[in-house]
Amino acid sequence: MRKSIVIGILVVAMVCFAGFADAARPAVVTTDKASYESGEIVTVYVSNEGNQPVTIRGGFYVTTPKNEPVYDPYWAIIYITILPGGVVTYHWNQTFANSAFGADGQPVPTGEYVVRQFSTSSHARITIS
Repeated sequence: MRKSIVIGILVVAMVCFAGFADAARPAVVTTDKASYESGEIVTVYVSNEGNQPVTIRGGFYVTTPKNEPVYDPYWAIIYITILPGGVVTYHWNQTFANSAFGADGQPVPTGEYVVRQFSTSSHARITIS
């Protein structure tokens, strides 16, 4: 009898913690594709794949693979709540903004870039050719 009670408690705990892990899943960053032609618009998605609302600091930013800032136009702190299954969409025109390169408004060169979001470690890698 005691063994079945312990097993029952363990099963209930596993179910509860599995639900908490899913609820705490952070927002996920993706793009509409992995490779772009120079000058093509990059569509960025920040989605909530969990089962609870997720609040993010709005916007996205782009870095080089060495984490050098390339595009970071969001100075204002705006928070957005994404409902379960919801998606926030942004667009990037492949130009520098508030970058480490001092070329604001100029097109970025071809190469690899990382699209990031302020509230999650999730990111998307893209190539511009």
